[in-house]
Amino acid sequence: MRITGLQQWGEAQAALSGVTQVTNVTLVAMDTGYARMVIAYNGTAEQLREALGAAHLTLTNRGGQWMLASGG
Repeated sequence: MRITGLQQWGEAQAALSGVTQVTNVTLVAMDTGYARMVIAYNGTAEQLREALGAAHLTLTNRGGQWMLASGG
């Protein structure tokens, strides 16, 4: 996920915590522009994508690499 600052990271965490399909989020790495996470969830990837959309997050698959973005 592209992160422009700590405020955006906090907003993303809050949005993810409100998605009932998400059971766990582990931050793997973070630098000045991106956060890499492992997201555990119940259901299918499509169900997760829909639930994230309701939380204003978008999930896309780019050649096998899943990307999460705010503003969905």
